[in-house]
Amino acid sequence: RHERARGVGLRLGLPATTPSWADLEDQPESLLQCALPVAGGFRVLLGPTDGPSIVPHEAFAIAGARFEQVLVDVAGQDLGDVLARCRLAVLVTTPTLPSMGRAKQLVDIVEDVPVAIVTNRLGPGSDATRSALEAELGRRIALQLPCSAMLRDREDQAALLKTPFSRWYRGIQRLARTIENQ
Repeated sequence: RHERARGVGLRLGLPATTPSWADLEDQPESLLQCALPVAGGFRVLLGPTDGPSIVPHEAFAIAGARFEQVLVDVAGQDLGDVLARCRLAVLVTTPTLPSMGRAKQLVDIVEDVPVAIVTNRLGPGSDATRSALEAELGRRIALQLPCSAMLRDREDQAALLKTPFSRWYRGIQRLARTIENQ
């Protein structure tokens, strides 16, 4: 087992010994043993912290054959290889001008895959307006997720925000519907 000491594993409250794609074997049931069910009705297959940082082709093939939809968190990975296997990409970034510049560089390498830009305001940030951010990006922002004290509280509990009274939750629901309709 590979140690999971950061990122998605921590946010979901998964133990440090959670399996990763490095633990996948050739048997079909191996995916279900490594892709653990989590709150919200989905499974998560984490990348190893002490192994390769690029999702192996085999993990994509196995997950794609078993699940109707596969979401991949590609922070810090070779995006060209990952995006070549996608039918839709969602790029989540902070709403700052430097972040829009970096997002533009990433979006410019993608030609055959639609990309939805989502800004996630985790706290006070830049004073840039949406129009200034879109001008820097050179395209429209699909969704802006607002600051949410409730979200931070749920993250502290390694839980999902499930109240429809939250603007953040409603934004995520709109994003999910958009992804499902692609």
